[in-house]
Parts: sequence; C-alpha cells; structure tokens
Amino acid sequence: MVEKIKEYLKNNFSNGPKAKIMIGVLITLVILSVTFINMRKTITMEIDGKEETFVTYKRTVKDVLDSQGVTISPKDKVQPALNSNVSERDTISIKRAVSVELTVGDSKIEIDTAENTIEDMLEVEKEELKNQGIEFNEALDEITPSLDTQITSDLKINLVKVEVKKHLASEAINFDVVFDFGSQRCISIRARA
Repeated sequence: MVEKIKEYLKNNFSNGPKAKIMIGVLITLVILSVTFINMRKTITMEIDGKEETFVTYKRTVKDVLDSQGVTISPKDKVQPALNSNVSERDTISIKRAVSVELTVGDSKIEIDTAENTIEDMLEVEKEELKNQGIEFNEALDEITPSLDTQITSDLKINLVKVEVKKHLASEAINFDVVFDFGSQRCISIRARA
C-alpha cells in the first residue's frame, strides 16, 4: 500500500506545477503555524492585588489592556509601561488611583493618587499643589495623619502651614556694672529687675 502511495505521488506531483504549488502551500502553512504559535502569550494581569491569567495575541501592554476592556486613568500606575512589548508569562500590574481629601486652612482639595504613602503623594503632586498655592515644608508644616500613613480611598489629610517670623526688638534695659578689683580681669554686668 505504501508503494502505491509513493507511486501516485511520483506520477502526479514530481517536478510539475502541481508539486511546486503544493510545496509552496505547505511551506506557507508551516510558517503561518509557527508565527501564530509564537504570537500566543499567556499573561497575568494584577489589578489592585486581584490576579487574572489569560491568553493574548497582542504585542504591547496598551493593546492587551484594550483587548481586555481595561481603562486606565491618568493617575493609575501601570507596570510595565503602556508602550512596552509583552512576552510569554509577563505580569501586568495596575494600581488604581484613589481620591483623597487634603485640607489646608479653609480650603479642601480632592487629589487622585496611586502612591503608597502620604509622603510619596506630596512629592509626586508637588507641582500640582504649588499651582494651587500650596507648598509643603516638611521641616515646619504639620500634617495629620503622619507622612508614612498608607493611602486608602477617601483618606482625609490635614495640612497646617506653620509660619516662622523673626522679630527683632530693641529696648533699653537698666543695668549695674560691678567691678571686682581682686581679679583684674573680671567685670560683671547685671540687669536690674
């Protein structure tokens, strides 16, 4: 039976146009199969600690997120970057921004942040706060809760601006000069009450 198949193939496909077409089709199928298999990636996506694993054929992090219907707000943190290429077994981490309330004097400001601590948030938001007339001076200003507090949704932060003013006053004071003649070097000046 094998001999009959060999004979059939030899008579119908050897060195003719059918053979060249058949070889071309087979090579194309093999190349497409290999390409398709290499494009397939198993990816893990972690959003705020919740993991999901899925298969994708997308090339970049942004394409993967779009295909999964995941929208990213401007303050969300995404690792790796959106324009990064993805590979087999990659993990895409997303930390969603939460809203916190910062009170400074009489004004309240809502800030969206994905930072871990209040200190990190103040550092990242420094320019935005400065544009609103707020500058945090760690050495002077008081903040509650403390700078190392973890950011959570609806956290309320109170910033008290401390202002140091130096005032130089000059005032006449009454004083006595006492001379000690036992020691030629000792002079004492005492203020009178």
